[in-house]
Amino acid sequence: MTASTTGTVVTTTRGAVRGTVENGIHVFRGIPYAEPPVGPLRFRPPRPRARWDGVRDATRFGASHLQDHEPVEARLMAASARPPSGDDCLNLNVWTPDPGATGLPVLVWIHGGSLKYGTGGDELYDGATFARAGVVCVTLNYRLHPAGFLRVGDRPGSGAFGLLDQIAALEWVHDNIAGFGGDPSRVTIAGESAGGHSVGQLLAAPRARGLFRRAIAQSGAASYELPVEQAEVIGRAVLSRLGIDRPDDDAFAAIDGAALLAASRAVEREMSGLLDAAGMDPTLMGVTTRSASLPTYGGDVLPVRALDAVAAGAARGIDLLLGTTLDETTLFPPAFGEAAPAVAEAAFGPTGPAALAAYRRGSPGGTEQEGRMSLLTDTLFRIPAIRLAEAAQRHAKVHMYLLTWASPPTGRALGAFHALDLPFMWNRIDAVAAPFFELAGRPPDPALAEAMHGAWAEFVTTGTPRHHHLPRWPGYDPTRRSTMLLDTQSRVVDDPLGEQRRLWDRVRF
Repeated sequence: MTASTTGTVVTTTRGAVRGTVENGIHVFRGIPYAEPPVGPLRFRPPRPRARWDGVRDATRFGASHLQDHEPVEARLMAASARPPSGDDCLNLNVWTPDPGATGLPVLVWIHGGSLKYGTGGDELYDGATFARAGVVCVTLNYRLHPAGFLRVGDRPGSGAFGLLDQIAALEWVHDNIAGFGGDPSRVTIAGESAGGHSVGQLLAAPRARGLFRRAIAQSGAASYELPVEQAEVIGRAVLSRLGIDRPDDDAFAAIDGAALLAASRAVEREMSGLLDAAGMDPTLMGVTTRSASLPTYGGDVLPVRALDAVAAGAARGIDLLLGTTLDETTLFPPAFGEAAPAVAEAAFGPTGPAALAAYRRGSPGGTEQEGRMSLLTDTLFRIPAIRLAEAAQRHAKVHMYLLTWASPPTGRALGAFHALDLPFMWNRIDAVAAPFFELAGRPPDPALAEAMHGAWAEFVTTGTPRHHHLPRWPGYDPTRRSTMLLDTQSRVVDDPLGEQRRLWDRVRF
C-alpha cells in the first residue's frame, strides 16, 4: 500500500488499484475480479481477471449486470443513480478504515433483487458506515437472471454461474483483503432477499468452504433453488426460444443479453405447463416464485439440497445471524396474493384451505387478503429461515431476529415490509432511505438504526450480535426458539407466531 496526493494505491494479485479517501475512509470502487462473462465465457464459470500493468483507477463503481426494470425495487434502491449495465460487470468495491492496518474483520455484502435486479453499487450499501465501526466492507456484482442461473446442459457450473461468481469474489477477498487491512480468516458473508438466499446456498456449496467464518442471511435461507431435473426442462425451453437445440459454445457466444432476458420472461409465463407436460410437480418455492432462474441443486456446484447439506454439517462452525421482517410480502403487488390458494394446496394438500383460514384469523384485520399475504410471507421467508436455523444450530452458533418495527400494516402503510431492515442495519436513515420510511408510514428510528447496525458490526467482529440498546440476545435452539424482536422497544420472545409455525411441521421445502 502506498499513499499519494490523488488517493491510496493498493497492489492486488492482478495489479495495482488507486482509490479515494472520503471523510477519512479509503474507498476502492469497480475492481474487476473476473473477466466479462460474455462471448466465449457466457454460461461458463468465471475466469480470473487477467493481470494489468500500471495503476488502475478505482474511484468509480463498475458496470452492473444487464437487468429488467422493476418499479418498486427501483424506487427503494434509487436505481436511476446506478452505474449503467455492461458486459464487464464482475466487479467489487472495498471500504476500509485503514489499508495499512492488519487483522480487521471483513463484511462481504451480496445484494438482493430476486436474482434479477440490483447492484453492489447501490447508494444504500455505503460501506463507510461499517468501515467507521472498524470493519472492512466489500460489495459485489454477480451474474443475474438466466445469465447467472439458467441450467444449460451438463457443463461445469450449469445452473449456478451467479453463485460461482460470488465464490470467485470471495476467493479474491481471500487473496487480497489483507492489502486493504482485512483478515482473510475473519470474513462474514451477508445479504438480504436474493442475497440472503445466496448466503444459504454458499453455506452448502463445497467450493465456498473455508472462504468465510460467519454468515448473515436477511429475509433469505437455503430453500431458494430448483432440482436439476426441473432446471433442465426450463433451460431447454429458454434455449429453444433462442433457436438453440443443444449446448453449443459458438451459439452461446452469439446470444444477445436482451434476447436472453426476453426468452426467460416468456418461459416463466409457461412454467407450470412445461413442468406438467414433463410429468413434474413444481417445487413449493417454484409455485410461489414462478421464477425460471433459481440456483440448481443436483449439479457440481450444489450436489444436494442446500438445507440437507447444512443439516449434515456443510457449514459446521460458521456462526449464523438470520431473520425476516414481520410483513415481508406487503411490499409485493396485491395481485401476488392470488397465488396463496395454490401455494397452500402445494404445501398442505387437502388441508390447504384450513391453513389459509388459520392465517386469515391470525392477521391483524382478519381479512382474506391479509391472511394470504401472511401465508406467502411464511412460505418465502420466515419458515425457510427457521428451517435453516434448525439445521445450522446442530453444528454452529445461531442467532435469530424478527423485525416488527412499523407493524401492523394499515391502509396507508406497509408495516414491516420486505427490505425494511436494510436502512437500519446499514445505518442509512438519511435521504437515501426516505422511500423506505414513506412506505412504512413512520419516520425513521435513530435508536433502532444504531442498535441494529451496532449489533451487526459486533457479530462480524465477534460472532455474537449485541448492543447496549438491545437486551441480551440468546442463541437459537429448536426448544425455546429465542428470537430478538427488533422494534422501538426490542425484546426477546420464545417461538414468536408459534401457532403458524407449527402448521408447517410436516411440510418439505
